[in-house]
Amino acid sequence: MPLQGWTMDPLGNPYLITTSLAAASNLVVNFPCTTQYMPLTISADVYPQTGCSVTQFELNLCAGTGNTDTYDISLVNGFNYPGEIKPDSGNPLMACCQTGNSTNPGVYPYSCDICTAASAPPCTGPPGECKAGTQYNPDPPCNYNIPSTNYTVYIGGTPDVPTPSPVWCPTSCPTSTQACTLGAQCNTP
Repeated sequence: MPLQGWTMDPLGNPYLITTSLAAASNLVVNFPCTTQYMPLTISADVYPQTGCSVTQFELNLCAGTGNTDTYDISLVNGFNYPGEIKPDSGNPLMACCQTGNSTNPGVYPYSCDICTAASAPPCTGPPGECKAGTQYNPDPPCNYNIPSTNYTVYIGGTPDVPTPSPVWCPTSCPTSTQACTLGAQCNTP
């Protein structure tokens, strides 16, 4: 049964639901952790895990014992929008640009499928983007685990950028991979 305001995938995939948002809107995810585990991968303009140019906002709700959630932003399959996952309690996560996320907590860096090692083709990226540490203890972490809560997902903007901006969230993305300003759509050439 789809969540309210969502429709089943028009192409018939039973594991996909879709919704429409106005430009510069946000998506509020409210799923009471009383029934079952629910993995969600949210992307904009592209189906999740297809191609190599899609930012994925990943929420594994009611994932563990004791009603816990795991959440992250994955750039394993590339980048097409900046954004943020903001839980009601816990750390907000944001991805501002395709590259420069090796020190960004809560983000799987571009083309790094286990956080600390580069992905196998087809989605490969520049060397040095993966995080330090080991697969099971990356530094900083690639995801967070917290007691179940509600989330707001911002796609196309990152409203909670601290001042001054951290290295991984510059006011404009590196021109070698994309050209944009913070809060605008960043497309790879």
